[in-house]
Amino acid sequence: MPSPTNSKLTTTDWSAVLTVPPNKRGVYTVNVAPLGACKVKLAVTGGAAPGDADIVENDVALAIGAGPLARDGIVLDAGSKIYVKTDTANMAAVQVWFVEEAA
Repeated sequence: MPSPTNSKLTTTDWSAVLTVPPNKRGVYTVNVAPLGACKVKLAVTGGAAPGDADIVENDVALAIGAGPLARDGIVLDAGSKIYVKTDTANMAAVQVWFVEEAA
């Protein structure tokens, strides 16, 4: 299994935290851990920037001690992307774990 990808969200813009490589597909788990109080959004796209229809979690409130936002069992094909956005920069960290195989 590949190592997890880890990101600190340093902006309030959409951040692509994972792009499925060419000729791959897989199952992905996303964990958004609070580093302070913030609201986060999670979107999954076919590769383009997220639109309203791509959002799978919207303005979920996170805070220290309240636990992370976790989504698992996300099945994606080559070129798909997972995006995360927060309303406050530097207040969330994202980890993505996955198992990939040839498409």
